[in-house]
Amino acid sequence: MLRRAAALGAPRAAPQRGMAAAAAAAAAQPDNYYPHGLVSLSPECPVFHVLDGLGGFSEQALDGPSPFVRPTTLRFTHGGSARRWDAVAAHDSVAVLLLHAPRRAFVIVRQFRPAVYAVRARAARAAGAPDPPPAAGLCYELCAGIMDKAGKSAEQTCCEEVLEEVGYSVPPAALRRVAGGVVSSAGITGATQDVFYAEVDESMRACAGGGTACRSERVEALALPVDAAAAFIEDAALAKTPGLCFGLLWGAARLAGGGGT
Repeated sequence: MLRRAAALGAPRAAPQRGMAAAAAAAAAQPDNYYPHGLVSLSPECPVFHVLDGLGGFSEQALDGPSPFVRPTTLRFTHGGSARRWDAVAAHDSVAVLLLHAPRRAFVIVRQFRPAVYAVRARAARAAGAPDPPPAAGLCYELCAGIMDKAGKSAEQTCCEEVLEEVGYSVPPAALRRVAGGVVSSAGITGATQDVFYAEVDESMRACAGGGTACRSERVEALALPVDAAAAFIEDAALAKTPGLCFGLLWGAARLAGGGGT
C-alpha cells in the first residue's frame, strides 16, 4: 500500500493542507514547478490547484469493470507454437501540438497522473525511502483526449479537448494532421492516436480551460518557449509522454525550416 504523501513540500516537511498553504509552498519554490521558462496559462488552475488535496494513495488489483480499460488475454499461434499475450483494450485518442504564435511558445499541459506517481512510489519503497510528495506524479503532455464519443470525428474531439483543457476555441478546419496511426503502447494496448497541429493566440481565448469539472479534471496549461524545447525534452527529472516529445521535435523542426512564427 502506498502511504499518505506530504503535500507539495519536501518529504521531511510537515504536511500542509488547503489551497492557501499549497499556493505558498509553490510560490516559495517557483523554479521547481516552472523550469525551462515555463509560464502558466491557467489562472484558475495553476500547479498548486492541480496538487491541492492529493493524498491517501493506495494500489490494488482492478476490482471491477472500468469504462476506460479492459484487461484481456490474447491467444494465437506463432511458428507452430501456442502463444499467450496479456493486453489492455483501450480507446483510440487524439492529441494536438499548439503553437502560441505571439508568445513564440508551445502550449502544453500538466496534470497529476496516478500511474506516474505509483511508479515513483514503488521505486521509493524499493529503495527504503519515504513515499514521494504528490508533485512526483505530475506529467507533461500534449493537449489530448480519448475517442469515446460516438459520432465525433478526430478533429471534433481534438477541438473539444483544446477548449476544455487550455481554453482556446480552435475550429476543426484550423487543424493540420501531423501524424496518424501512432501507437504509443504497442505491447500493452495497441491503441492508435492521431496527432494534429494548430496555432492559437489570445483572440481565440474562450474560457479558462483547466479540464472539466464533471470528470474531476485539474489540468494546467503551460507556455513552453520554443527555444527551450530541446532542454525540456532532455530533462530526465520531468515526466513527459512520447507524444509530447515527438510533437515538440516536429514543431521545432517546422519552425527552424521557416514553417511558421
